[in-house]
Amino acid sequence: MITDRKSEKAAAIQELTFAVDSIDDTEIMDLAGLILKAGKIVCYGAGREGLMMRGFTMRLFHAGIAAHYVGDMTCPAIGKGDLLMVAIGPGRLRSVETYASIAKGAGATVLCITAEPDRVEHTGFDRIIGILAQTMASDQAPIQRYPWAALSRSHFWSWSIW
Repeated sequence: MITDRKSEKAAAIQELTFAVDSIDDTEIMDLAGLILKAGKIVCYGAGREGLMMRGFTMRLFHAGIAAHYVGDMTCPAIGKGDLLMVAIGPGRLRSVETYASIAKGAGATVLCITAEPDRVEHTGFDRIIGILAQTMASDQAPIQRYPWAALSRSHFWSWSIW
């Protein structure tokens, strides 16, 4: 049993390493520059991406950066000089595209992080960062006989490593 748990941890770490390594270093540096130049940062994502973006928002806040999450009662209006960061794993979500359009109309820079850059409506974003990761749109995992098999591998593994 311990061996299986160790192999699950190793697989999770390998999957995370692969995803992080898929982002070009210059994109990461450019993102850091956008974050540091922004007046305030507003983040949004739906589903699992939303959970990830909430955690990222908190990390930014802990680093002393004015960061907020769409829908929170403390989230101020976005405007010129601000940055909206959205995550769209499958590449297209109307709610995310709507927030991007509103932010762009207010003069903010809009950045999209996605696992499906070819499916993103490019006109709605100033920058798009692609990351190699499994999404529901690309989930081709074989059917297993256990009830928890419907969970994505990465979601299940994230529980396992703690």
